[in-house]
Amino acid sequence: MINNCPVKIWTDDVEKSAMRQIENLTILPFLFHHLAIGGVLACKNTIING
Repeated sequence: MINNCPVKIWTDDVEKSAMRQIENLTILPFLFHHLAIGGVLACKNTIING
């Protein structure tokens, strides 16, 4: 859990800058359920266009 958000990480080797990005993602107000990096960011009532 990071910032009260379940985060699934399948490695013990995460760069510091990558961990900061993960921490930043966990505080997004539209985050829904869990955060899987390299996969899907589940959101509720939100569309992210990159």
